[in-house]
Amino acid sequence: MSTRRIHALLLMVSWMMLSAVPVRAESAEQLLQQGRHREEILGDLARAIDSYEKVLEIHARNHRSAARAQYRIGRCLEKMAALTEARVAYRAVLRTFSDQADVVRLARAALRRVGDDAVVGTGDLTLRLLLEHSMLPMNPHRPAEFDLSPDGERLVFRDRSKLQISGDGRAVIRPLADIGTELWPMPRWSPEGEHIAYMAGHGTAGERRLWIIDASGGSPRALGGPEISGTRGLSWTPDGGAVTCLVPGTGLITVDLERDTSRIIRIPSPPSMRLGPYSPDGRWLAASLLEKGNPSPLARDLWLVPAVGGRLVRLTQTQGFDAHPTWTVDGDTVYFVSSRAGAWNIWRQPVDSDSGRPSGPPRQMTHFSDSETVFPSVVGGTRLAFGMVRTRRSVQIAEVAHPGQARHLVRGRAPLPAPDGDAVYYLGEGPGRDGVFSVPSGGGTPLRLAAQGPVLGPGPRAYDVSPDGVWLAYGSRLDDGTGLLLQPATGGQASVIWRQAGAGLVVPRFSPDGTRLAFTWRDGLYTVPTSGGQPHRLALQAHWRRRELAWSPDGRQLAALASQDGDSGDAVVMIDATSGTIQRLTPAARRKEGVCWHPDGTRLTYLCWLDGVGRDTEIRQVHLGDSASTALVNEPFQREGRPAWSPDGRWLYYEAVRGPGRSGLWRRDDRDGSLALFAPDATLPRWSRDGGVMAWTLVHRRRQLWIQDVRTLADTTMGERE
Repeated sequence: MSTRRIHALLLMVSWMMLSAVPVRAESAEQLLQQGRHREEILGDLARAIDSYEKVLEIHARNHRSAARAQYRIGRCLEKMAALTEARVAYRAVLRTFSDQADVVRLARAALRRVGDDAVVGTGDLTLRLLLEHSMLPMNPHRPAEFDLSPDGERLVFRDRSKLQISGDGRAVIRPLADIGTELWPMPRWSPEGEHIAYMAGHGTAGERRLWIIDASGGSPRALGGPEISGTRGLSWTPDGGAVTCLVPGTGLITVDLERDTSRIIRIPSPPSMRLGPYSPDGRWLAASLLEKGNPSPLARDLWLVPAVGGRLVRLTQTQGFDAHPTWTVDGDTVYFVSSRAGAWNIWRQPVDSDSGRPSGPPRQMTHFSDSETVFPSVVGGTRLAFGMVRTRRSVQIAEVAHPGQARHLVRGRAPLPAPDGDAVYYLGEGPGRDGVFSVPSGGGTPLRLAAQGPVLGPGPRAYDVSPDGVWLAYGSRLDDGTGLLLQPATGGQASVIWRQAGAGLVVPRFSPDGTRLAFTWRDGLYTVPTSGGQPHRLALQAHWRRRELAWSPDGRQLAALASQDGDSGDAVVMIDATSGTIQRLTPAARRKEGVCWHPDGTRLTYLCWLDGVGRDTEIRQVHLGDSASTALVNEPFQREGRPAWSPDGRWLYYEAVRGPGRSGLWRRDDRDGSLALFAPDATLPRWSRDGGVMAWTLVHRRRQLWIQDVRTLADTTMGERE
């Protein structure tokens, strides 16, 4: 054989050997990071599983990485509600990777969470999904609009104009009663589980009445008189013989079911009070109350109300949200929802049943970081049920010329296209994803620009990008107060260009030429040069709406919403950007939101509340130099939201809700006033400076009811912390 043929043969053998060896273009860590990005940022669970499976296929001998990949597969399947497959994946961690103690611990916790009987004996609880329903109402600022039966086997809840009740085995849902347009029916099971009390309209007078209906069905019976029409809470007495209503300004009104008589116990009862259940011995009612003088609906604390009347007893005192109390069967502990640790989770507070005062420190019981936990309820004596709202936001991007051809870009919220449209800035969403990010418009790896931080801790609260795309500005909490930060929009060190003691919201807005930032703080409207220098107080007003500040297209004026002491609402005001002269364009009546300029700079558009709670709204506009405003959008059976104009001035976009669960993004053609739905479950868009790209957020919410089986509620900690 010639030397040339031998060399050729050796070359062929070498090539065949090389082609038989897997090419490890990506390390195990790279594949894991790729999977986490797809799972947590993009929300693409199927492709995330592909990445994790590649780790198992290529790096099976790397037990550390393989165990983590196997566990993440289980997490993805659990998020997809494929609980049977998730259990199989978690069991594989215990079976194959027993040497990886930390991952095994997470897998065991996950198996308990998804209800695996194989691990119930090693812990105190089993967590299982009881119901997922798109219409399950879970507004944390209202009384619960659903209730579990005392044995935890049936559920009653509001669905549009009816009360629905789950059937045997929770597999069947059937209508129980008509409630019309009632928003707060507050259905409540009787202690023995045979009856349901609820509030609904009565006759043609529009008054609300208390109704009682058998859980098995039949005709409802109206009880009580018009004095309970304005009730904000229902609670059955422990013996099941009466129902107590909380009427703001009056107090407790208890209706005896047998005699249909009422007795009134007067207590301090402001409109913000929400009534919870009786203690098992009937001595106390739990309630939550908005902190006096605090305008935030999240500043709630728990109180106990003596059932026979008397002074209320404070149970908690925090800066956050404490609400939705429920009692344990022995009456010495109250479970409740609190935001004091950041995310909304369930806590427990020991209570002295004689004095009603705390008998020990509160303790956190769940540690969910990607959802809002609401309305806990102890059922059957040994189980804790609670609602959970899981929200996932998807940033959508489209060319303005083809808005119907939108595509998913990244998981996040509040997107803002870069001036040239080549990138999109957004606020991150999900555990560990707080802060401002940028991502290429064509897709790619996001870049974190601003510091990570919890919602109420360090980190950006609102942001803006300069017109030339060079600077990122945002307000942030600092160790010694609140600051306005400026940093390169491509990433880098942030500089504090303004700071003040105390907590507050700072929302900066770049001028059209990018040379100044405007913001409000306390009673002042300030501007500060982006090149550096001292802030200048441009104007004074008693009250500014922090988020409502907009530069005119030519940069000569600022529009804002403001009011003075004694005003009954907000006024649309215009401020000269040089002299600070304030001109009122509308009366200071009714609440207003979302003031924005038309691109031609001759008119301002805003949302106006027509009632005191924002259920009846309309979009109005006022022309400069005109003393009268006009309505642009006021559709019946629709609640309009904030407006925004497209750069060409043709389309007015606005968020709206048409009935329960029918939210979406609408737009109005300024040529003929016609309205059309642009995208369901979408938020207000923003555009690139060149007008070529627009971005918005699609919101997907999963409303779930979970039930937790526990051996000893007082010694159980639920949830998972990774």
